[in-house]
Amino acid sequence: MQEVTRRRTVWSRLWEIVFWVIGSFLIAPGTALANPLVAYVIAVLCAAAAISIFLDKVSIPNFGKTRAVGLIWLSFLLLTAAPTFQLQRAQERQAAQLQLAEEERAAEELAELRESAPEQYLARVREESSDAFWLSQLRELDPPAFQEETERRERAAAEAVEAHAAEVERLSAQRSEAAAAAATAATQRRQTAFDEALTSAERDISRPVELPNTAAEVAVFLRRVDRYASIFNDAESIALDGNQPERLRRFRAELVAFQRREFPRVRDALGPALRRDLWIDDATARTIGPGYRSIEFTSYRYTLNRNIQGDFGTVRETLRKLRFSTAVFRPYADGAGSRYDLSSFSPNDDEVVEWRNGIPRRLAVQSVSPPARGLQASGPGTIGVWRADCGVPCEIRIVASSGGEISSVWTYSDGSSGPRALSAPTLTGNRFRFPLVDEIGRDQGEYIIVSRSGAFSIYDRLGLTMTGELVGAVDFSMFGSASE
Repeated sequence: MQEVTRRRTVWSRLWEIVFWVIGSFLIAPGTALANPLVAYVIAVLCAAAAISIFLDKVSIPNFGKTRAVGLIWLSFLLLTAAPTFQLQRAQERQAAQLQLAEEERAAEELAELRESAPEQYLARVREESSDAFWLSQLRELDPPAFQEETERRERAAAEAVEAHAAEVERLSAQRSEAAAAAATAATQRRQTAFDEALTSAERDISRPVELPNTAAEVAVFLRRVDRYASIFNDAESIALDGNQPERLRRFRAELVAFQRREFPRVRDALGPALRRDLWIDDATARTIGPGYRSIEFTSYRYTLNRNIQGDFGTVRETLRKLRFSTAVFRPYADGAGSRYDLSSFSPNDDEVVEWRNGIPRRLAVQSVSPPARGLQASGPGTIGVWRADCGVPCEIRIVASSGGEISSVWTYSDGSSGPRALSAPTLTGNRFRFPLVDEIGRDQGEYIIVSRSGAFSIYDRLGLTMTGELVGAVDFSMFGSASE
C-alpha cells in the first residue's frame, strides 16, 4: 500500500513537471516576439518551478487537468497576440521607409528644379522652408534680388525706428505740455489764493483789537498776527503780478504800524488776564518796563526751582510770540527770583516774522520784491537737447508748449523718461537761467544755465553739479524779445 502511494506521488509530480515544461515552451517563444527579456524571465521561472517540483521542494495542490488546460489556453492566446505586435511593428517600419523615400524624392525634385527653374525653386522654398534658408538660396541664385530684398528690409527697419522715435517724441511733447499746463494751472491757483489772502488781510488789518481778558483771547490775537505774516511767506514762492508788489509793500507798512501799536497793549493786558487765572493758586503776574516787555510772576511755589522751570515751560512760547524780553519768577514781592532772558529769541515789535518750531524767521523787506520777469516762448518747439551723466547716461530736452510754458524731459539709458518742471527762464547777459520747480511751481533750489552757444550746466545750492553736451543746435529764436 505504501508503494502505491509512493508511485502516485511520483506520477503526480511528473504530471506537474510536464505541464510546466510545456508551458515554458509555449509561453516563452510567444512572448519573445513582443519582448525577448520578458520571455527569458518567464522561461527561467518555469524551469525553476519544474526543478523544484521534481525535487519535491514545492508543489501546486490539486493541480488537475482543468488548470493544465487553462495554462495551455493562455499560451495559445499569447501565441496569437504575438503576430499582432509583430505586424504593427512592421507597419511602422514600412511607414518610416515610405516617409524617408518621399523626403528623398522631394529633395531630388527640388534639386532638379533648382537647376532647371531657379525662380520656381525659390518660390517653393519661400513657401515651404524657413526665411533664413530662403535668403541663403536667394543670395546664391539671384544676387540682385537678394540685394534688393536686403535693402527693402533695411528701409522697413529704418522706417519702424523712425516711427517709434516720432511716437516717443510725440508722447514726450504731450507729457511736457501736460506738465507745463499743470504747473501753470497750479501757479495760477496759488497766485489767485495769494491775491485773495492779501485782499482779505488788507481789509482785516484795520479791524480794532479788543484787549484780551484770558489766555485764550491772547492766543486768538497771536493767530491773527501769524495770518498776516504768512502773506509775506507765500509771496516768496510766487511771481508777483501787476500791482501786487506795491500792495504788499503798503500792507507791510500797515502791519508794522499795527504791531508797534498793538503788541504793547496786549502785553500790558496779559498781566491782568493771568492774574484772573492765577489767583486761585495765590499767585500773581504783572507786566512792567518800556513797552511792557518784562513780566513778573510771584508765588510761594517759586521757592522750588522745579516749579519755576515747569511754569516757565508752560508760558514760554506765548511770551516769545508776544515779544517779551524778560520773565522773572519770585517767591514773594520784591524778593530775589529767577530771571529768564528772552531778548535773543524774541523779535522787535516792528519785525515781520514767521514762527517755525518756536524759532522766529524774520521776513526781510527785500524778500517781498518782485522776482525778475520770466521769458515766455512765442510758440511750441524744442529749445535744445543735451547728453549728460545723471548717475546713468541721460538725455535732457528743454521744450516750449503751445502756450509758451517751458519744461524739460529727462530720458535715461534704460528707456524710462519723465518731466521735470521748469519756470520761465530769465536772461542774464548771454545766458538763460531755467529754475527747476516742483509740481506746484515752488523753487527746488536747482537751475539750468544755457548760453546762446549751447553750453549747458546745472547748479544747486552748493554750486555746479552737472554739465551736458549739446546734441544738434540750440534754438532761442522763440524768445524774439530777448536781447543780448
